[in-house]
Amino acid sequence: MTRRLPLSSCSVDLDTGDVDRDGAIVRLRTKELQLLSYLVERPRQDISREQLHTEVWGYARGVRTRTLYNTVRRLRETVEANPSEPDHVVTVFGTGYRFVPTAAAPVTRPRFAGAPQIFLGREDLAAEVTEALQSHSIVTLTGPAGVGKTRLAQHCTQILQVPMSWCDASEAITPDDFLRALAVALGVAGPTQGALDAAIAARGPLVLVIDNLEQLMEFAPAMISRWATGDVRVLATSRERLRLGGEHCVQVPPLPLEDGLALLMHHAEAFEGDEGDLRRIVSKVDSLPLAIELAAARLRVLTPDQLLAREERWLRMLTNDDRNAPTRQESLWNAIDWSWELLHAWERSALRQCAVFRGGFDLDAFEGIVDLSAHPGAPDEVGVLQALLDKSLLVSKRTDLGVRFHMFVSIRSYLERRMTVLELDSALRRHPGYYVDLAGEAASLEGGARETALVRLALEHENLLAAFERALVIDPTLAADAAQGLLLLPCSPERRRELEAYGV
Repeated sequence: MTRRLPLSSCSVDLDTGDVDRDGAIVRLRTKELQLLSYLVERPRQDISREQLHTEVWGYARGVRTRTLYNTVRRLRETVEANPSEPDHVVTVFGTGYRFVPTAAAPVTRPRFAGAPQIFLGREDLAAEVTEALQSHSIVTLTGPAGVGKTRLAQHCTQILQVPMSWCDASEAITPDDFLRALAVALGVAGPTQGALDAAIAARGPLVLVIDNLEQLMEFAPAMISRWATGDVRVLATSRERLRLGGEHCVQVPPLPLEDGLALLMHHAEAFEGDEGDLRRIVSKVDSLPLAIELAAARLRVLTPDQLLAREERWLRMLTNDDRNAPTRQESLWNAIDWSWELLHAWERSALRQCAVFRGGFDLDAFEGIVDLSAHPGAPDEVGVLQALLDKSLLVSKRTDLGVRFHMFVSIRSYLERRMTVLELDSALRRHPGYYVDLAGEAASLEGGARETALVRLALEHENLLAAFERALVIDPTLAADAAQGLLLLPCSPERRRELEAYGV
């Protein structure tokens, strides 16, 4: 007799693996069928990941792999009505998975206000977050403004089949504000530390999601450490980590270009132009999901080439038409401004001066150009860079020649409007001199030392070009020296003709 498994959106032949969804037949892969059969034979039982690794895959105990997660994901995509909110193959917090037959009521999951959002390019991150919540008491999603930390947290809570409370802390400023926001999220009448401690302890297994924590760093981490014990897990979103024991940080990067393009096309109702223009828009907004969605809204009235032509006004022009959107998400400017207002004076000064760099920079360049003498309380250069990295305002990349630092285009554009006259004048004057000296040093060397210096100089091609263009305004002799430095490097015919036009 055929073993047919009825599910809410389909039926599965457990002998052949055929899935019948309204007459359309698809077949499960071998491991997907074996996993489903194993779970079906143990209905409503909590099956650990290790048990599934050993019993279904035959792995030795202690093996760590994402094979199980990926198999569950594919299985849900085939048999569940909504793979993001599964009714049958559900996750058991801290253990593994459970099969829930059709007759059982599905687990209630949180709903979020606003229009449905698609989820692109974050599957591996979602896997890391949900797995980290099994073994860490605190998981913090960090990243720059508009990168999609909140959306990732929402997606992860929809995957986890556990009791969950969501607290939006964006409007909280004081400890009392924070306690009140948590009390609302938990349904606690008295917003006191003691009442919240008792309410959280009484909940049993719980994921407490706290969104937008960056403005509460002076006191929130100490409070959170009281709650993240036993069966309680905290999933936080912030521009910087909480620096607590047991914390696991997940850096949320911009979307890959292809996923950013797919997001733009999903939100843009109609557009004219070729795909290349859309790719350039995604690149110009650093592939940040918020910026992409805001740009898509403008494509209702502008063509892609018209939008690209208005690049200098993007920060103000990219605004949100959603009246329910938080203030920080009303425009790209507001999203970045939210981070800016939380900085110390020395962090603001250092970040403003970093806007003069093009194509990245290294520690030596930072030390040679950024001047913090007006801020005697600032840390040393390494400490300053670390602070800006921790707050997701710079990103770093390790190369064979050391660590290089980069800034998102949108943040640089914001900073250029935030530069003071004094900072702008002094930083722009130091920048050409530093890179002309670097080129002169490379030109003076010989043999292997020269080759190494030229390799390093090649990394600074954009900075050297910017130095040349800036020096044309302030010092023609310096501009000529910068041009000579550019000629040390491989140069395209177009660029060489431009230099020749200046008499180089």
